[in-house]
Amino acid sequence: MIEILSISKRFGEVQAVDHVSFTVRRGEVFGLLGPNGAGKTTIIKMATALSRPDAGLCRLHGIDVAQNPLAVKKLMG
Repeated sequence: MIEILSISKRFGEVQAVDHVSFTVRRGEVFGLLGPNGAGKTTIIKMATALSRPDAGLCRLHGIDVAQNPLAVKKLMG
């Protein structure tokens, strides 16, 4: 399960992601759609421990991505 809870990310003056929340349960198919510059790649980077959110929480199978990025990367590998 993927849990994204009110994550935000800012790059200087640009608010790339602003309090985004969603949950993807086991067996679900999920699409992250939006125009160029909408923050899709930034959300994926935060969910996969490649970037740290400024606010909010990302969990993969119950593991906090910010607290234990190595465990998350092992799950994805």
